[in-house]
Amino acid sequence: MTIILSSPVPGVMIRWETLLKGHCKIKKALSIEQLRSLCGNRQFDVILLHRMLIDISSFRTLRSAFPAARFFLLTDHPDEEEALAFLRLGIVGYANTYIAAPRLLQALRVITEGGVWLGQKIIQRLITGVSNTLKPEDKKRSGPAAAGKPDQIPTQHCRTRCPWTIQSGNRSRFEHNGKNGQSTSDIHL
Repeated sequence: MTIILSSPVPGVMIRWETLLKGHCKIKKALSIEQLRSLCGNRQFDVILLHRMLIDISSFRTLRSAFPAARFFLLTDHPDEEEALAFLRLGIVGYANTYIAAPRLLQALRVITEGGVWLGQKIIQRLITGVSNTLKPEDKKRSGPAAAGKPDQIPTQHCRTRCPWTIQSGNRSRFEHNGKNGQSTSDIHL
């Protein structure tokens, strides 16, 4: 596995490199220009992107130039709204810059296997957003009594278009169920 580390902060780069040493091949970018150059050769699996290096507009441009790249955004100040904004633009992970080594390695495994890594609060926001889009009659049919199980909504009433498997450790999860080229997801609460 090859990971591109991208941060303008030398201390962050050293920390990430230390955490990942022996687990993967590492390439480094201290600027957007260096990152673009490394992305151009397409010889990497994931990009650890420090939020201090990029803004929404720059990320949109970078993402359109490299649509197949997997960007894992790490930030010093996690914010749900920011995470959702970047998620809409195509990141596959969002976490604290100072994530613990075991969690970082777990996140990278999830991402390289095609999943998305998000915190519990962000996943809850996504679930709430999908739940709010259900029709009133679906909400009535999908209560605990309808499912036959307490606190569980039948998945047939919670379909949404979604290209990801979303995981947060062993917590909530959207599972990818591609059928006929379409990406649909079931939400298991």
